[in-house]
Amino acid sequence: MQKLIPTRIDFKHQVDTPQDAAGHIKATISGDSLTFIVTNGELLLGSSQGVYFMEFDGPRQRTFYVKVISD
Repeated sequence: MQKLIPTRIDFKHQVDTPQDAAGHIKATISGDSLTFIVTNGELLLGSSQGVYFMEFDGPRQRTFYVKVISD
């Protein structure tokens, strides 16, 4: 991701700092919402799958939310 969108100071960005713009672009490409299946109280993932939290503009304190919806 760093090679695709390097952190630079010449991005045009109206809010925050120009370096922050690269983090916004990376977050847009990777998405901000996922849906998972939980079965028998366990997260259902394939053998080579995982869940990662990616920080593009930090380190800093973050809050994340989990919403569980029954079918």
